[in-house]
Amino acid sequence: PQTNVFENEDLDTLKSRLKNFKAISVRESTNLELIKENVDVLVQRVLDPTLLFTKKEYEVITEKRLIDEPYILLYARRYNKAMEEYADKLAKEMNCKVVEISLRATNADRHIMFYEAGVEEFLSLVKNAEYVVTNSFHGVIFSAIMNTQFSVFSREQADTKIDELLDSLNLSERKMITGKEKIDSGIDFLKVDEILENKRKESINYLIKALEIVEE
Repeated sequence: PQTNVFENEDLDTLKSRLKNFKAISVRESTNLELIKENVDVLVQRVLDPTLLFTKKEYEVITEKRLIDEPYILLYARRYNKAMEEYADKLAKEMNCKVVEISLRATNADRHIMFYEAGVEEFLSLVKNAEYVVTNSFHGVIFSAIMNTQFSVFSREQADTKIDELLDSLNLSERKMITGKEKIDSGIDFLKVDEILENKRKESINYLIKALEIVEE
């Protein structure tokens, strides 16, 4: 990913502020090397905090199944016509309903709408979906955790972190722009779970080291 460009004055301020920290973690690799070059403390890329918990741990707070029939979950953080059309097409092919989490009212005549899904309901809707169609970073995260097949559409404000997450899980082919992209096979969640478990260990080890440094 391209490193952000700082003016000299801003870079001096950044260097000064970073000296206040004894350990630094970053979620994306953007600016990771820049930070490492300008501090003398532990700097490491770690998982988003939501990925530190396993499916089993999330299931403790997951609401019971909310929709009795098979469904595609459409989780839209920003309206995307191509994504909506893809979800409808997929639902037709799979003979499913579309359950939609968004603020739109225009689809209420053909989608099952959830306007106020809380954490527990959201986890349930992701876990029990036949497939998730989303343009949300955390839509991808919880689909991966819950082992639910998914496709993720481009969204300008979130593309960098979504791309890096997909790449880290070897799932870059799940990214869509037009909805006409071909996905050759389903996700092998045994491999995804293995990758996540290894990265959890790395991130937790960082946190332990960071806390030990702070305590010194």
